[in-house]
Amino acid sequence: MTNEQYLFDAKEYPWHSPRYVLEAYNYLLSKYGGETMNSEKTFEKAREMRVTAICLLVMHKALKDHFFMQISREQSPDVRTMVRKEVKGRPVHGFFQEVEVVTFDNNSSETNLIKFLKRTKLSKHYSYDDKTIILCELKKNMILPPYKQLYLELSKLSPTPTIMIVGKISPSTHLYSVCQLWPKLELNTTVDLIAATKNYPSPHNLRLYRGMSQKKSIKKSSEPKPTYYQVFGINESETRKFLPI
Repeated sequence: MTNEQYLFDAKEYPWHSPRYVLEAYNYLLSKYGGETMNSEKTFEKAREMRVTAICLLVMHKALKDHFFMQISREQSPDVRTMVRKEVKGRPVHGFFQEVEVVTFDNNSSETNLIKFLKRTKLSKHYSYDDKTIILCELKKNMILPPYKQLYLELSKLSPTPTIMIVGKISPSTHLYSVCQLWPKLELNTTVDLIAATKNYPSPHNLRLYRGMSQKKSIKKSSEPKPTYYQVFGINESETRKFLPI
């Protein structure tokens, strides 16, 4: 995809803050229940967006950048993220990142995280570039080895994409941890999800337009706020079969 095509696609659909994504996910969770949300293909994009939103909240805490996100309408990537930055002598620029989500859970046969990644997103069947983040959600009941050890294992593979992991620290808390394992071992940050969501800056829905301004600004949109279903590209009528009887 050329830069011009990408910019056109970026303007076609609204972008959402991680706070709005989690608000939308929690609404669907309360309506359809955890078992349905965690297993049905219909809600796969919602699951991928949720994990990415948590990661962006942690990144916002560490970097102070104001991130937005949207689902991808293509087979790959799973999610697109964006941050607008002022660049000296140039119009405000949108920096885009593509995210591929994979879950390391108790259904995975491996006990080694790097071997799991090598079988899945780092297998020879994929050829992700350096603008892609492989975001691995940790849901397996195990204790990870030190991050330094995981980094050294990855260095033997020397993957092209960025590798990040995200996981809940304890089932009884709202604390989540994110760490970038590759290409540099950094951004090892923990966040209270409730507080981070509550404090995330507005706006929570954004349309991109071309402009020449060198300063970031937000124009209030006359469009209605996207529904919780639209955030995930879900047709609400197709979800009725999942409603509890």
